[in-house]
Amino acid sequence: MNVKTTVVLLVLVVICIGCFLILRSDWLGKQAPPTQPAEPSKKLTPDVGKVVRLVLQRPRVSKVVLVAEGDKWRLTEPVEAPATGWEVSSTVTTLTNLAYLRKYAPGDPDCPQDNLTYLSDPLRLATFTDDKGNSYTLKVGGKPPLSDRQTYVQLEGDEHVYVVDADLAESLNKTPADYRQKTVAELDTDKAVRLALRGEQRYQLVKLGEKWAVDQPVAARADQEKVKSLLRDISALQAEKFVDDDPKDLAGYGLDKPRLEVTVELAPPEPKQPATTQATRPAPPQKGRVITLAFGAAADKTEGLVFAKLADRPWVFHVKQSKLKDIQPKLLDLRDKAVLDIGDREVTRVEITYAEAASAVLEKINNDWHMRNPFAGPCDEQAVTDLLQAMRELTASDFEDNPPALAPYRLDPPRGRIVLHFRGSEKTAALLLGGASQSGQMTFCRPEGSKFVAITPAEQLAKLLQEPSAYWSKQILALPAEAEITQVGLARPEGKVTVERSGQDEFKLSAPVAAPADRQNVEAALEALKEVRAEKIVSLADALPKRFAKAKPIAVELTYRVPAPPPPPASQPATATAPATASAPTTASAPTTTTGPATAPATQPTRYQTHHAGPLLVAKDKTFSYVWQDGAKPVVVGELSGELHDRLAAEMRDRKVMKVQADQALAFKLVADKTSIEFNKEAEKWSYTGDRHVRIDEKKVTDFLSSVDLKAQRFVDYAEKPALARFGLDAAVQTLEVKYKDGKTLRLSISRTGPVGSEDRYAASSEVPGVFILAANDLGKLKKKLADFQK
Repeated sequence: MNVKTTVVLLVLVVICIGCFLILRSDWLGKQAPPTQPAEPSKKLTPDVGKVVRLVLQRPRVSKVVLVAEGDKWRLTEPVEAPATGWEVSSTVTTLTNLAYLRKYAPGDPDCPQDNLTYLSDPLRLATFTDDKGNSYTLKVGGKPPLSDRQTYVQLEGDEHVYVVDADLAESLNKTPADYRQKTVAELDTDKAVRLALRGEQRYQLVKLGEKWAVDQPVAARADQEKVKSLLRDISALQAEKFVDDDPKDLAGYGLDKPRLEVTVELAPPEPKQPATTQATRPAPPQKGRVITLAFGAAADKTEGLVFAKLADRPWVFHVKQSKLKDIQPKLLDLRDKAVLDIGDREVTRVEITYAEAASAVLEKINNDWHMRNPFAGPCDEQAVTDLLQAMRELTASDFEDNPPALAPYRLDPPRGRIVLHFRGSEKTAALLLGGASQSGQMTFCRPEGSKFVAITPAEQLAKLLQEPSAYWSKQILALPAEAEITQVGLARPEGKVTVERSGQDEFKLSAPVAAPADRQNVEAALEALKEVRAEKIVSLADALPKRFAKAKPIAVELTYRVPAPPPPPASQPATATAPATASAPTTASAPTTTTGPATAPATQPTRYQTHHAGPLLVAKDKTFSYVWQDGAKPVVVGELSGELHDRLAAEMRDRKVMKVQADQALAFKLVADKTSIEFNKEAEKWSYTGDRHVRIDEKKVTDFLSSVDLKAQRFVDYAEKPALARFGLDAAVQTLEVKYKDGKTLRLSISRTGPVGSEDRYAASSEVPGVFILAANDLGKLKKKLADFQK
């Protein structure tokens, strides 16, 4: 082992011995008896009550006095100010819950010396007084050697020295600023009754009952949630730093003429009930607390701070500049944008008056809306609901307060007026409707009696500017759900068509000719007629408008039946000798009886009541159908899809005009523009009669004949012997003749002409009487050349 190693080992041994000695003694004091164990942890002040006063001192340096007021704490020295309750409570809890680990009696040889405890001239003094009047003063000294979490303490009047299990140097190392409440305007927002702001804007809000309202510069409703949010922001405003507790000159802080003042007034405290019931003089009215915050010049532009103070307190403090935006919103942001205060009240009557249109009165009877003026009748429930919803949702984008004149807004006189009546209330809500802005994008309106004009988007007010017809029922015709239409008459400009039900799902034409009916078209028409509901009412008047009076509508008349209610039971005889009588039938119509199989038990036959509806007039322009009841008062014209008229104008006669059975064909001839091609079938093979050497494709011929399955678009002449010359069919430009094996011949003749402006053509068939229109695409099937049949 070399000398260097030996020296290092000796140094380590010395250090270890020194550490052992230090741990066994109180730093240069006498060594603790090795056999004496530490006392168990005990509470230093076991009998202390609720602390109501706390004094913390650093002798010759500082003093902090805190006093409890109810459940809150206040600083009384070095400044009078509210304290942060949880911060004070934390200190009180630490002091009152102190537990000592060791206790040294006076004269104890093991008691550490004052050069370790510092208790003769303590580092800190803490005096706390409880609600019983007991006061405790704690002298706080230094820390035992090698212990960061213990402190020497001594109670005044007790000469024992204690070692407590707490680092009081850290716990009590707080300045008055640490205890001072940073929330500068703490208040109960629910008790606020007035809020005023003076700055770039000046306005005042007051609480009326449970609701906030704008009081100045105009009386108006306020947005409840936004006012509450503003009060919360004011209540939560924090001081970043207290700058001056006793300023001599506010001008240096810009607070002599503050840029912004915010005032909140609280409701007065509830009057205390007298202890006795003896008559006493009434207590004078109390005034609630008024809190005013003033904001001055910028304190530090880099940190974004401004000077501020409470009007009734001397202190000047810093607040963040950004917080000023939260506590000075524009008045517009605090106003209730809903133009009318309707809420969820039930409206039972609506009075609508227009300066340039008919007025209307709508009234709710039971649960249904009815029109009283200009005509009496049912309302469209959805239209009235939409009107009331539009009034509830009418929202202002801005307001013109206290305008000197209303004429520029077309509100004197108003363009219109809508008055709402509510169930169980004599109060009404009236809205005056005005004109539009220069761009036409905004409109003006005003709640009657208010001091402001609301500026609303034009599309919102347009929902309120509806003629009475908008609220009339759109139901033109509605048959009972169980109704079965048995006959429909369609009086068209070209003639009347009558369709009758001949079976459960079978129909036939009885006029203008007796013929099978086109089931698809008939069912489509009947389905449309079961319920005719307009998309909108285009006219509600005493007379039919000229545009419809000149129209050539289809007149529709319906006959339908519904199951009759069961007859009442037969009357019982009064005595044994009285004859039995039965009640009379409920309707005059003969009951329809259905019988089952012979083996089925007897059942009561089904009875029906027959009803008639119409005439219903249906016209059409290029796009829409228009429908109204003939002879009804008032005259109500409804607009709906053009499909209704199309269904009623469709061909009701069976439209099958020619169908070739290809396997029965023996010959056929096609003629087009004086050119003909003719084919014969011999030995089950087709050949071209003009040249037997031309090879014909059997499949092409069969496919062609099978494709001849033609339907008319509609008939233009139903006669058995129509005037063919009228339709150019006396000299047909195109024909098809097909001969069957049984000798029957089918003939189709096609005219050179058709309806004006159409490529369709008039045609006639040997299979059905009359003249019909054949569609252009069917014509194309028949335009064949010889090459179309060749191999």
